[in-house]
Parts: sequence; structure tokens; C-alpha cells
Amino acid sequence: MLKNDGGDMQQYCNIYFKRLEQLKPVVRESAELKWNKEKARYMENILDLKIGELTVIIGTLFKE
Repeated sequence: MLKNDGGDMQQYCNIYFKRLEQLKPVVRESAELKWNKEKARYMENILDLKIGELTVIIGTLFKE
């Protein structure tokens, strides 16, 4: 699959986005139950990470 043409990648992007949107509330609830005592921060963007802070990011990982 060529990644530069956008065709196949665009097709899968929508599937992964919809799945993430449906699963995010359930995953967040599970993460809160697990890490609530440690006062983890929940972030939407990986660029907002801070060194030394327990952080939870719920998202899709793309590996080429």
C-alpha cells in the first residue's frame, strides 16, 4: 500500500477515528478507576505532556 497517495490511508483513518470516538468514554472510565489514586492527568494532545507527570492519553497510534 502506498502511503503517499492518501487513498487507502484515508479510508482507514475514518474507521479508526469512529472506533476511537465510540471507545473513548469506556476506556477513560477504566483508566480513572485504575489511576484515580495517583491523580493522573488526562490529555487530548501528546504535545501537552510534562516531564514527571503521570499522564493518560487515549488515542490511536500510527506506526509506519
